[in-house]
Amino acid sequence: MDIQFHSPVITKDGEQVGLAQRILRSTNAEIEVSPYSEHLKVFDFAMGDAFFIPLQFISAETQDGAAKSGQVTLSLTYQQILNEGFSNMPRYIAYDDYAATELRQ
Repeated sequence: MDIQFHSPVITKDGEQVGLAQRILRSTNAEIEVSPYSEHLKVFDFAMGDAFFIPLQFISAETQDGAAKSGQVTLSLTYQQILNEGFSNMPRYIAYDDYAATELRQ
């Protein structure tokens, strides 16, 4: 997956969630109770809040060509992001038990 740092992250319904920051992966499967162990950290500078979007919700088009379009498209609506609580920091990140992959500059 080739995502550029600060690429706009857009929901299925066209809302901009924020800008892509980095990819975070759990290094300890025993900590997390969530089914998601890999997240794209997205920061919304307007709200001053971060979202942690599971990589499973990054659209196939983005996975194949994010570098070409310059944006990350999600398979979720903005309301689904709020309902799923993806603004909550995953436990493995809070416990500092993760590996970070920096995005391409």
